[in-house]
Amino acid sequence: MYSRYNLFAFLLGIILFFLNLYRNQSLPDLQMAGWLPFDKFAHCVQFIVLSFITTVGFAKQSKSKMIQYNPMQYSIIICGIFAIILELWQFYFLYQYFQILDSLANFIGISIGILIFLLIYKKINLFSKIN
Repeated sequence: MYSRYNLFAFLLGIILFFLNLYRNQSLPDLQMAGWLPFDKFAHCVQFIVLSFITTVGFAKQSKSKMIQYNPMQYSIIICGIFAIILELWQFYFLYQYFQILDSLANFIGISIGILIFLLIYKKINLFSKIN
């Protein structure tokens, strides 16, 4: 049951890995909203999707109860390690710079993906009155 729910996240991780290998040659040199570089926006969106799908897969799988009951923590760990591996791979094997802003965009994306999971599956209402 574990692989059935996490197969898509695994395949997405592989696709993102290869897409990030060629990011300097293929991404346009644009600014989002006049100040945000497009590649940082792309990093953020990639990790929003990856962390959300990973968290959903961890929550739905039934092989490991520890992962099933703590899907957000495991998603943060797995996606965070993946983000660091991507940057280190680019630095050591592609001879590009380790960009701290790329890592920051990755971790912001992970956080937003977890928040979306909470909003959808845990039905947290951000706009309710605080007592």
